[in-house]
Amino acid sequence: MFKLLKWCLGFVVTIFTLILLAVIIVPMVFDPNDYREDITNLVKEQTGRELILDGDLEVSVFPWIGIRTEGLKLMQPEQIGGEMVAVETAQLRVKFAPLLSKQVHVDTVVLEKPAIRLITLANGIDSFYGLTDDEEAEEELSDSEEAGVAIVLQGLELTEGKVIIDDRAEKSVTELTNLNFVTGNLLGDELAKLQASGQLKTSDSPDLVDFDLNGLANINAETFLVQASDLEIQVTQSAETARIVMDSFKFADQAKIEIQGLTADIDGTAEAKLSVPSISANMDSQKAQISEIKLTSGNLVASINNLVANKFIDAPSASGSISVPPFNAAKLLQDFDVDYETANPDSLKNVGLSASFSGNLDQASIKDLLVNLDQTKLNGFATVKNFEKPSITFDLNLNELNLDDYLPPTVEEEEDEESFDADALSVPMEAFKDLQANGQFKAASLISGGVELTNIDVQVKSTPGKVTITPNASLYEGSIDGQIAFTDNDGVSKLSVKNEVDFVQLGQLLNAAEVTDQLSGLGTVMVDLVVTEKDGVQSNNGVIKLVAKDGAIQGVDVKGMIDTAYSKYQSLNGQEPEDSEEGESSESDETRFAEMLGTFNINNNVITNDDFTLKAPLFRVGGEGTIDVEKQTLDYLVEVKLVASTSGQGGKSINDLVGLPIPIRLSGDLTAPSFSIDFKRLYKSLISRELDKKKGEILQEKFGIEGGENLSTKSVLKGLLSNKLDKKINKDQPAQERELKERDSAEAETGADAKSEPEAEDTRSDKDKLKDDLKNKLLDGLFGK
Repeated sequence: MFKLLKWCLGFVVTIFTLILLAVIIVPMVFDPNDYREDITNLVKEQTGRELILDGDLEVSVFPWIGIRTEGLKLMQPEQIGGEMVAVETAQLRVKFAPLLSKQVHVDTVVLEKPAIRLITLANGIDSFYGLTDDEEAEEELSDSEEAGVAIVLQGLELTEGKVIIDDRAEKSVTELTNLNFVTGNLLGDELAKLQASGQLKTSDSPDLVDFDLNGLANINAETFLVQASDLEIQVTQSAETARIVMDSFKFADQAKIEIQGLTADIDGTAEAKLSVPSISANMDSQKAQISEIKLTSGNLVASINNLVANKFIDAPSASGSISVPPFNAAKLLQDFDVDYETANPDSLKNVGLSASFSGNLDQASIKDLLVNLDQTKLNGFATVKNFEKPSITFDLNLNELNLDDYLPPTVEEEEDEESFDADALSVPMEAFKDLQANGQFKAASLISGGVELTNIDVQVKSTPGKVTITPNASLYEGSIDGQIAFTDNDGVSKLSVKNEVDFVQLGQLLNAAEVTDQLSGLGTVMVDLVVTEKDGVQSNNGVIKLVAKDGAIQGVDVKGMIDTAYSKYQSLNGQEPEDSEEGESSESDETRFAEMLGTFNINNNVITNDDFTLKAPLFRVGGEGTIDVEKQTLDYLVEVKLVASTSGQGGKSINDLVGLPIPIRLSGDLTAPSFSIDFKRLYKSLISRELDKKKGEILQEKFGIEGGENLSTKSVLKGLLSNKLDKKINKDQPAQERELKERDSAEAETGADAKSEPEAEDTRSDKDKLKDDLKNKLLDGLFGK
């Protein structure tokens, strides 16, 4: 027994001595740097890559067979060039005793300040090109399994690392900096710790994203089952922090992924929470199913249900349904510190949505759409194809909507004389150029820009380079219909607007649209306008026809202008007047009318008119002139004629002005123009009328010529001489016959309409006819026919 113990003790001492000698002597007599070239050649042979060892290799024996080096570099493939991996310090240690039983127990692998650069070229070659061969890897794995080699990795420690993923095919760069990664024995039987932290930056966003990951994980070396639990990821960007928690995560060798209890909390100006009870995905079939995704923030609860994703790697597509029960959107905006105020403070208090959807990277569709926006309900469907150049198909129905309620409140500012848009009739052509839409929109009531439309039916049709919009609606007791057509050919864009507004209350329409409050009445407006754009420069031309009845024009008082004219005329007392009398209109002035007609031609923001007619109970107005839409000015000449007597500013009847044209020029500001009356011309007309009246009285009294005030001097002289000749020629005729001839002659000279009655039979003798012919030839020779 003692001998056996002696032998055992001797064996232990011998082994201990050998180990001690190995620990002391092997590092002294064995230099791993002698094998540097063999190591680099072996890497070159196996990978085709160059391995560079800048620092010395250090080796240890007990209790680990370890190696440490500084300045390790592995190069990229020749097609890429440069360094793939550069490590400042690397340590690898393997336990000696387990090697005797074909087990590899690796201590924590330590990499200090590694820099990894993963590049993908446009032709598809990447940094891993040539490193892996799937068939060869499977054979090596099979050989190791047959040999019964077991690998145990105690952990990995990576400090102050940097990883750059440069995808030149997608033109994107992702950069991880300050990367720290620590794990326990991920290949063991139990879940091991997993920690990672660092900063992320992408080419799409210059802002740094800080992340921190903690949890437990395990990898089964035989089945390749990856599982994790209690994973917590915290991501911070600017002032926003997101915390993501997963109860469990499994990735089986059948390429199936299962996630349970996924939640995400967002903390910032407002809080939001995302929860997903379960996710299942198959990497081989590229199909994923999610029963529910719920987002909660304040009073908002939105959910996506029955989400199914297909080909989520090769060609992603998804379908499902979305539900947003009614919530207070105004309060939610306040919670997120969004400064948005609506014109109607009661807006956005009741917002909801439900729909089913489907789509991929190129198209999307929404069906069974129902939107609640306070009192508004919108339903229908819409489809969008080709996101780069969208083609839209839609059919939408709306009950009522006041868009003005959801715009910011109007801020009244002092009006600047030069604040008008230089392109008053300009059109955003770009909105039409890329528009591809076909569909129908209907609404019971819509208010926009103050204008209320009802019974709306808008049809939209388009083909490349052409868009046609056909609107029909009722407004202010009238209706609107027509067509808006856009074409784009050879770099020239044209927008044609042909609309007719029938029997509309102009005052309500124009005032609601904030165009003008100066015109009212029942009217019809026909618009035929073409806007053309070439090389970014727009021009416009067209015509607007206006017919209005029983209305008024604000800012212009024609009756007051007539009174001013008559008062000035009376104050002259026979004196020669000045050329004109000027005055200013007031916005409170008004001219009422029974009918107003006009055709207004548009050419590059300048409107011209030459047939304006206005009929009022006391007067008629005709006019012509121009309106500059850009400058909001006018230069207009009107002629006013009284058709009935009235009282002037002094209370006296102004019959003297009835039938006389009163020339008035309007100019200056379109909203309150100045006016000038040509009194010199009016005075001459009045004097001429008085002379004509006197002339008529004298001719009637002394010569029996009626209507003499309307005859020219030549006509009067011709008539007088004709009477003299008749008396001379017919002095022997009976008085009754002479009186009949004198009456016939007077009627002919005063313009009596002989054609209104049948011609009487000429019973005169040949002698009488000869006398009349001689008389007429004499008169024609003196005065002409």
